[in-house]
Amino acid sequence: MSSLTSFRDGKGGWSRFPFYYTLLLLSEVSPKLAKGQMKYCFDRLLKTRKLLSGKIDKISVRRLKIIDLLRSKIDGSDIE
Repeated sequence: MSSLTSFRDGKGGWSRFPFYYTLLLLSEVSPKLAKGQMKYCFDRLLKTRKLLSGKIDKISVRRLKIIDLLRSKIDGSDIE
């Protein structure tokens, strides 16, 4: 998690790590460990979710599932 912090791009992502793979990683670790990164990317998650919501291609559907998985973890903890 400390590596992610040092590679934040200021836009809710990480310059060295692919966005959706990083979200998938965050969804699989303990919310206690990933709390800071989840807070960092939360606004971008909401914007991305809105942009992808009308799309039905396989990649968009998979990305939405990853976003929803992470949001359910965030909603289940006291991230906000």
